[in-house]
Amino acid sequence: MSGAGDGRSSSCLQRHRQGAGQRQREAAYELAEELRPQATEIVALSMLVLGDEGARRKVAEAPAITIDGCKLMCAAKMVRLSGGAVAEEATVMDAYRRHKNLKPEGIAQLNEAG
Repeated sequence: MSGAGDGRSSSCLQRHRQGAGQRQREAAYELAEELRPQATEIVALSMLVLGDEGARRKVAEAPAITIDGCKLMCAAKMVRLSGGAVAEEATVMDAYRRHKNLKPEGIAQLNEAG
């Protein structure tokens, strides 16, 4: 996920669907803890929705990578509404479309393959 530049990146999590939300969290934590720990910070979508000043300040100060669970793109919308810029947008469903071998059993329950 490129495009974040030299600034700190924020990843917003949308948690309303267990299956997609689980994959979102895993992707965000892999980015924040393993791939770019010095340059990445996770900002919960719920904090933006609640209008938390700290969360709003974080997304306004750095380009964001958003990871959404569905086509409604709530994380990307909230980052923009909070004064932030989205450097990259990702959706769990697009990842499933690109990787046909990962087939969830349902939106709420995942199988061993994904």
